[in-house]
Amino acid sequence: MTEFLPILTTMATLSLGWSNNAAEQNLYVHGSSDLYVSERVSLRGDAYWFAGEQHQQRRIIDNHSVLAGAAFHFGKGRFDPFVAMQPGVSFTRSEFRVDGERTPSNWKVTPVASATMGARYFVSPNFHFFTELRQMAGTHLSDDPRTIGLAETRVSFGLGAQLGRTGR
Repeated sequence: MTEFLPILTTMATLSLGWSNNAAEQNLYVHGSSDLYVSERVSLRGDAYWFAGEQHQQRRIIDNHSVLAGAAFHFGKGRFDPFVAMQPGVSFTRSEFRVDGERTPSNWKVTPVASATMGARYFVSPNFHFFTELRQMAGTHLSDDPRTIGLAETRVSFGLGAQLGRTGR
């Protein structure tokens, strides 16, 4: 029996994030791609667009991220568990009070890092199901005297697509 070997995987989904520093829940539009350079290693890129939050006392009003790094795959056949390490940048703005009025900060380019663990299940040569758990780390240095931690746990899952080939 031949097994499926992915070459390029891609997905787009909505992701939920929970701040490690405050009682904030964030929503992102998340897209990613993996280019497999071997059976066990892929080059991975992710982008997150901040779509909103569920908290009245928000401090971060924008938090868009771009990440690039490597993923290491441990599966064989249809099941593909993986871990990934990715540095990147977040484009962030915060909100603070000046003379009692809410004032947005200037845009900041913030270095971030993330560690991810997840799994894919290839249901056909063209589609897969996936789930991921990501821990983000970074600090937004705002115009406000306070620094704001960007540590956050993000969850993504859904249906993805891929190009691939059959192997031995």
